[in-house]
Amino acid sequence: MKKGFRGKIISTAPTRSIARVMLLDAAKVMEEEYRVQYRKALRRGHPESVKPPLYDEG
Repeated sequence: MKKGFRGKIISTAPTRSIARVMLLDAAKVMEEEYRVQYRKALRRGHPESVKPPLYDEG
C-alpha cells in the first residue's frame, strides 16, 4: 500500500458522497492533531519526533 492503490474502485453514488465527507473530515482531524503534537514536541525540543498526517485536504 505504500505505493498507492491503482485499481478501479466500484461504488454507488451515495457511498462516494459519504466517503468524500468522511475522508475530508479525517484529514482535518489529522491536521489538527499534528499541530497540537508538533507544538508540544517543540516545547520539549524534539519536533522531528512528530509524524506528519498521512494525507491532507488538498
